[in-house]
Amino acid sequence: MDRLISAERLKAHYSWWGDDPMRETFDQIVDQQPTVDPVKPGRWEYRPAYQGAEFGFYVCSSCGSPFWWNTSKYCPECGARMDGGANDERLH
Repeated sequence: MDRLISAERLKAHYSWWGDDPMRETFDQIVDQQPTVDPVKPGRWEYRPAYQGAEFGFYVCSSCGSPFWWNTSKYCPECGARMDGGANDERLH
């Protein structure tokens, strides 16, 4: 399983290389690696039907995108993890 590491701590660990050209190459390799954005918390919020609509819908509390269901553990639009609220009890 992959692990998340701190690129800055990794580079600091190899600071003993000093001004060695190898250190510059190492720093460039570390900086070019993909990053992971922190997972945003969210929850599905129900919006009742309005203006003659037959059904209500759910919106992501993080980005506000509307959806007809609330069974996903993540918002397909912004990636927020749906683990923070009363409207997502069907997920647990």
